[in-house]
Amino acid sequence: MIKQLTYFLAVALLCVLVLQARQAGEASFVTLEKAVKQEPGGWARNKERLSTVFDAERKRLGNRFESELLKWLGNDRERHYWMSFFFESESYLHGHKPLPHLSLLVKQQGLALAQGKDDEASLGYVIRFSITAAILSDELGFSTLASSYKNEAERLLLR
Repeated sequence: MIKQLTYFLAVALLCVLVLQARQAGEASFVTLEKAVKQEPGGWARNKERLSTVFDAERKRLGNRFESELLKWLGNDRERHYWMSFFFESESYLHGHKPLPHLSLLVKQQGLALAQGKDDEASLGYVIRFSITAAILSDELGFSTLASSYKNEAERLLLR
C-alpha cells in the first residue's frame, strides 16, 4: 500500500512538473490571440473579456511581461493601438497600477509602423495614434510632445 501511494505521489508530482514546464514554454499571448479570434468583431468589440485574458497572461509572465509584450506586438498596428489602452484605462487594469509611460511607448511604436504609408488604414492609425498620444503626453506633462502629436493629427485631418 505504501509503495502504491509513493508511486501515485511520484506520478502526480511528475504531472505537475510537466504542466508547469508546458506553461513556462507556451508562447506568450497565445491565449489572448485565441480570445481575439473568438470574439465577434475581434478587438473592436468586448475588450472587457479580452482584458481579463490579457491580465491572466500578464500574471503568468510575471517579470518577463514587458519584454514578452514588446516582442508579441511586433508589426501589428491594431495590437499596438488596443494594448496601449490596457495600460491606462481603469476598466482594463484589473487592479494593476496604470503604466502611462509604457502606453505611450506602445503608441509611439504603433505610430512608427503606420507613418509614411499612403493607404487609408495607415492614415487612420496615424490620426488615432497621434490624438491618443497627444492626450497622454499632455497628461504626463510632456507639453511639447503633446503639441507635436496634436499638430500632426490636425494636419492630417485637414487634408
